[in-house]
Amino acid sequence: MEVLEVTDTIDTKEICNVSWYMVCKDEIIIQSDFPMCATDGEFVNFVPIPRHSFLEARRLIKKIRKEQMFVPKNDKTAPSEFKQAYRKARRKIIQIIKKAQ
Repeated sequence: MEVLEVTDTIDTKEICNVSWYMVCKDEIIIQSDFPMCATDGEFVNFVPIPRHSFLEARRLIKKIRKEQMFVPKNDKTAPSEFKQAYRKARRKIIQIIKKAQ
C-alpha cells in the first residue's frame, strides 16, 4: 500500500488516498486512488516496509504487468512463458517483502 496524499484530518484519524498493490497466485492487482482511514498514523494490520524495498517491488510489478500487455493472444507458448516470468517476479517480490520485515 502506498499513501498518495492525506485529504482530511479529524482528531487522531486521517483520511488518505492510497494505491493498493496485491500479489496474488496468478495475477497482480493494483487499485489506485481510493480513500482509507488511518488512526494515530497507522493502518490496522499493516506493517510498513522500507521505501526502497517498496519501490523495488513496485518496479517489478509494473514490469511484469507491462510484459503481460504484450503477450499475443493467439500464441500458444506465450502464456506458459509469461506464467514462468510471473512466478519468478512473484517470488522476488515476496523475497523483497520478507527481507524488509
